[in-house]
Amino acid sequence: MNNIRTRIAFGEKIIAFSFFLFALSCLVSISFTQIAFTMGALAWFYVVFLKNSWEDIQFPMGIAFSLFTLASILSILFSINPSKSLHFLKKLVQIFIFFMFLNNLKGPDQIRRLLYVIFIAAGLTGLYACFQSFEYGLSLSTRAEGTMSVYVTFGALMMVNALMVLSFLFFEFNLKKNWWLVPVLIVNLTGLALSLTRSTWVGFLLGLSILIFLKNKRLFMIVPVLLAVAVMAFPGQVGHRFKSIFDPTDPTRISRIDMWKMGIKVFKDYPLTGTGYYTLSEVFENYRVKAKQKKVGGLHSNFFQIITDAGILGITTWIFIWATFFFRCGLIYKSIGDSDPFFRSVVIGSISCVAAFLATGMFEGNFYDSEVIMAIYFLMSLPFVLSLKNLGFIPGTGGKRLAVAMGKNY
Repeated sequence: MNNIRTRIAFGEKIIAFSFFLFALSCLVSISFTQIAFTMGALAWFYVVFLKNSWEDIQFPMGIAFSLFTLASILSILFSINPSKSLHFLKKLVQIFIFFMFLNNLKGPDQIRRLLYVIFIAAGLTGLYACFQSFEYGLSLSTRAEGTMSVYVTFGALMMVNALMVLSFLFFEFNLKKNWWLVPVLIVNLTGLALSLTRSTWVGFLLGLSILIFLKNKRLFMIVPVLLAVAVMAFPGQVGHRFKSIFDPTDPTRISRIDMWKMGIKVFKDYPLTGTGYYTLSEVFENYRVKAKQKKVGGLHSNFFQIITDAGILGITTWIFIWATFFFRCGLIYKSIGDSDPFFRSVVIGSISCVAAFLATGMFEGNFYDSEVIMAIYFLMSLPFVLSLKNLGFIPGTGGKRLAVAMGKNY
């Protein structure tokens, strides 16, 4: 018996360490993030095996995720190139990040520590991006990308972190304890600007609008509009890049529209399960909308990419995931009240981050970006964890315990 307890304690320490490593690396290194996820998942299943507590595993949003997984598997099976589409299984495995954190986070104190680690890591990454721009200059060919290999990924991570920091400053501001979040926010916003990624700027403005609306409805839309005007007034690349959002003759805007038209043409011929993941390049020649259209592997939009890859089954189940998330988080938010500022800041921050992620995804395929989606799954789990620890149940389930309300029957 003592031997089993020792092994369980060891497994739980591995889980705690993997969570710390995940938080430290999710904005810095995809390799270490994947290592942390693998380590944590294996340790979790090891502990569950030792405790024989399989029935205690919670599956909130289980139906939504399962339906999308099933639709994706069908897309792979009926793909025009199944062996190529099979690689998407790696993306489906990442869904377990949501359940891993949900079932193993101990409560508010651990969540706060992990978020603080992420904030610090994001601040350091943002500083490195500032150095890159200072060293190499700022242009479309030398965008800041921090420690990421792609500037779009870096911009998305800066966006998410900035919104989470803002949520803390809006709803749990304590000058003595949280003063250091202000310079972190400034660095994150600077990194976001230096990435020159317009889609993440749009996402940030939406997320900021949500935060302001829930903080002070009178300021809703005023501050985001003023911020947008201020950015447009910036000299150099940042201001010029932001203004191009509204330029109908912008070449990249025209190119995106052509890509989306092509996606619709493909969808009309493969409406149910799509062509299969990662196969767009194989049908490109038959569906290009312009003779000089450059060959692409992606459509720069989650929506158009998924209806092309997985058809109507894929896109409807994918939308169902986010509809379920917002519905549940809305119920949680209504039940929080003003008694727990930390709970409010985490729930509202999570909502704003996911909304910003989806807004960005209208113009980028960020759902396919492992660095971004892994961070999103982590943030999605937090409202459910705090609901369990603080309320003991999910609002809207008749007061049932989370183990029942969010378990197999949910």
